[in-house]
Amino acid sequence: MALTIAAVLVPFAAMAESVFLKDGSIVEGTVLNETKDELTLETSAGLKMQVPAKLILRKAASDEYKKRVFLYIKNGKEIEGHIVHRGNGLLLVRKDLQKPDELRIAKEEVLEISATRKDAAPKVYTPQYAAQISLIPLRSGSFLLGTDWLGVSFCFLKTGSLVVPLSLVMANMSFGGNTSDSPGESSSSSSDLLQNKTYKTLVFASLGAWVVFTAADALYSY
Repeated sequence: MALTIAAVLVPFAAMAESVFLKDGSIVEGTVLNETKDELTLETSAGLKMQVPAKLILRKAASDEYKKRVFLYIKNGKEIEGHIVHRGNGLLLVRKDLQKPDELRIAKEEVLEISATRKDAAPKVYTPQYAAQISLIPLRSGSFLLGTDWLGVSFCFLKTGSLVVPLSLVMANMSFGGNTSDSPGESSSSSSDLLQNKTYKTLVFASLGAWVVFTAADALYSY
């Protein structure tokens, strides 16, 4: 019976732990004694240390935290650092092991944890973000969803519906000025165009088309 107890206690006594202090430093050694006021441990060099309990942040029995990893987050960010604690749905990550600064990252926000850096961090866009991108004439939320042909179509239609009326005004000002000997006549020609009912109809139709195409892009992206 005594031999059995000794066989169990010896490995436990030899188990080294890492003690994280609140100042960011980490002390490694074998815990010899622990009370509510202090912890006594022996380092690998044989040095005994008494660490006040009020200075201790946490203890770790495993040295997994020493491994530098790459975390890929759903928002597209890449975080390089050391996972010093896992629990309560959170990962605590230190970019520098010897500094107390720790990032709190929800486990559900992590796509992948890798020992090596990937060529490109995977990106996951929310439907809301894709819909917001769709409001920009030269961009489309469809691109973010991987449907390139739809994105090209939406970009072409949205941009075209805004460019058409602007192009007509610029063309009229340019050609009107070249065909007239008088600056006043050119200005009058441009003014006539602005008062033209057909032109107004075209402008409103183009703007209406932009609203329709933008709404279609946003709804599809969402």
